[in-house]
Amino acid sequence: MISLSNVVKRTNTDEMEEKITIRLLTMNRSRQPHEETDGSIQPLQNNEQIEKATKEANLIVERANQEAEQIRRQIEKEKQLFAKEKEKIYQQAHHEGYTKGIQLGQEKGYRKVEELIQFAKSIVDDAKIEYQKCVDKSEQTILTLSLKVAEKILCSSLHENEERFLPLVKKAIDEVKNYKEVQIYVNPSRYALLVKKKDELLPHFHDGQLYIYPDENLSETGCIIETDGLRMDVGLDTQLREIKKKLFELFIGDEE
Repeated sequence: MISLSNVVKRTNTDEMEEKITIRLLTMNRSRQPHEETDGSIQPLQNNEQIEKATKEANLIVERANQEAEQIRRQIEKEKQLFAKEKEKIYQQAHHEGYTKGIQLGQEKGYRKVEELIQFAKSIVDDAKIEYQKCVDKSEQTILTLSLKVAEKILCSSLHENEERFLPLVKKAIDEVKNYKEVQIYVNPSRYALLVKKKDELLPHFHDGQLYIYPDENLSETGCIIETDGLRMDVGLDTQLREIKKKLFELFIGDEE
């Protein structure tokens, strides 16, 4: 079972950058720089949202455990009924053996017992299937909630310290450091930061020109890098979607 604490471990973007891979999308188009505009940042209600998501996850786990306990009790009850019925049939077969013949009574008793054994096995198998469905559903729900909580924590971290946005850009620049010209597009709220820290970004180039433009169509954590024939979406929200996709692919693969 996937634990909430195992999925959400770090909020530091510097540590997170080692785990994030960047997908390259090829395209042939040029973009015109946008004029810098003011971006408004709505403060996140992180504490309430995180607490709500955590409570929902805990309720789901508790509900799954209750259902599993109910199934276990039902199986135990069926086993007890089976034992009583088996003894009853045995006694009946024993009696019939004296009245109708020992062999006839035993054969009938054995058939009845075998039928009950098969019936009991089918009950156990069905119970196991239902239990696993409950567990799988709970794990998927917990995984989704955990990713949402992680996203809110990371966004909150960037909001509190905008310089934590720089490692994302630096890592992306390393992927295109051999190109002669690179354009970076960010939300206007991040534009001033990148211009101010441009000297820190230049060493990541071997020999090229770097241009930074504001783009009001991008989210606060969005970032697009373009160069000759290449366009990379390295924004935090995009990378979180990729992580979510990979995790669910692994989850489905484990089930198969």
